[in-house]
Amino acid sequence: MAAPKLGNAEKRSIARHMAVQAMYQHELNGTGITQLLIEFRPTDEADEEDQQINAERWAADFPYFQKLLEQTFAQHDELRDQIKPLLDRAWGSLDPVEQSILLICSSELKNQMEVPFRVVVNEAVELAKDMGAEESYKYINGVMDKLAQDYRRFEVAALKG
Repeated sequence: MAAPKLGNAEKRSIARHMAVQAMYQHELNGTGITQLLIEFRPTDEADEEDQQINAERWAADFPYFQKLLEQTFAQHDELRDQIKPLLDRAWGSLDPVEQSILLICSSELKNQMEVPFRVVVNEAVELAKDMGAEESYKYINGVMDKLAQDYRRFEVAALKG
């Protein structure tokens, strides 16, 4: 099945969405990265029930999805420790979707310097609107803004002028 013609930004958005889904699965069930990469890889032989999900996976930038997931797994504890002091509640009281969004997007903010911090923060907010609780996007936005100050201090300062 051929992927629809999308721009790089759309393909990366889909990859982020998939990465959050995969991290959520890991956070809830402890699913390992190897299994997640297998489960999220698009196939040519999806049954009718899985065709829409499979079409989304074909549309994604799969190498970017893999990079996000691998980096997040490799730095999981470090990322969580960086996020925790920025929260107004305990890490464990966050919804697993919010935890997953924060982990994936903080990893991207830290490691993908070619992606502007505003893009990463905006994508985190959009993921929270799409996947999180009703008002969680506001919380995610606040935490991601603080992380941008930590990981991209000079980039943030340059924008403030």
